Amino acid sequence: MSLIAMMRNKMVVRDKSISDDLITEGISLASMLPGPVAVNVVTYVGFYVAGIAGALVSMTAVLLPSFLLVLALTWLYLHAGSAFQIDDILKGIFPVVAGIIFATGISMGKKICTSWRHYIIATASFAAVYFFNSYWAILLALASSAVAGTLLFKPPVEPRVASARSWKRVATWLGAFALGLLTTIWLSSGTLLGKIFEQFSVVSLSLFGGGYVMIPILKSMLVDQLAWITDQEFVYGISVGQVTPGPILVSATFFGYKMAGLTGAIVATVAIFTPSAILMLLLSAIFDALKHSQVVQAALAGVRPCVVGLIIYSGLSILITHIQGTHAALTLSITAVSFFLVFRFNASNVLLILGGATIGYLLY
Repeated sequence: MSLIAMMRNKMVVRDKSISDDLITEGISLASMLPGPVAVNVVTYVGFYVAGIAGALVSMTAVLLPSFLLVLALTWLYLHAGSAFQIDDILKGIFPVVAGIIFATGISMGKKICTSWRHYIIATASFAAVYFFNSYWAILLALASSAVAGTLLFKPPVEPRVASARSWKRVATWLGAFALGLLTTIWLSSGTLLGKIFEQFSVVSLSLFGGGYVMIPILKSMLVDQLAWITDQEFVYGISVGQVTPGPILVSATFFGYKMAGLTGAIVATVAIFTPSAILMLLLSAIFDALKHSQVVQAALAGVRPCVVGLIIYSGLSILITHIQGTHAALTLSITAVSFFLVFRFNASNVLLILGGATIGYLLY
């Protein structure tokens, strides 16, 4: 939201090139669809101002600085890590990341879970991924929660229906989009880059509830299922996404580079941001119907507490993996302090991770 606030200050307050209504509309639509909200809103505004070229330039410009910073930190980790005692530094970062994730999940839960039905969905989602620990369990939890939401929640909003012409046009474009995506995956199947594109595209289109939902999904996919990276490399990638400006999803740059060098980094970054942004632009034509649809709103009411459960699980998963050994008490203490500082005082994630890195360098 800080990124959106900066864009508003520049384009609404100072330049007066767009209105607050456009940004509000963008946030509303992005919140109902998969993908990173901030990047999708920036892309949406760029599309409104200058069409497809504006959308492309806006998304590229907002991601490029983070992409380059992550590449620099990735090179440091892979090629100069031993000179900086990177393993000890990471031991201090792991518990900080877990504390940040716990604080994020519980803070979201306080706002989202307002009835026993929300708590049941959140608990069931947590239990599903804890016991089955697979990428498909996560997707099933999200889908089941959406179905549960349509049955349990009925928003007091009168439905509005988009014109048949709008639905037909959007359906045509969605069909073309799906065909293009599937064709791209099919043509590149059998290659490592094709597999990277396929996996990160799926994440892009299954990401509801913000960037932190990516953590359990990617960990299950990259570490547990495909074994493309290790636990240590995964947490470093998440940390890189935290300490660099921009969306946490830019961690995909690190994962792609680790698997296939610079080309892999580009493919993973494009795949995790582009499909959801295209989907948002296509569905903007029927935004009014989506905004007032009781079914959509009820499904989202079920998905949101599911997201809380998934986020809390991901924090626990990271903590359990790295709590073993003689420094268990220190690890737990760092997690507890990080959680308290974020939850109570909204402390900077960047400063906390840098502090954890310092503790790891000095004490481990």
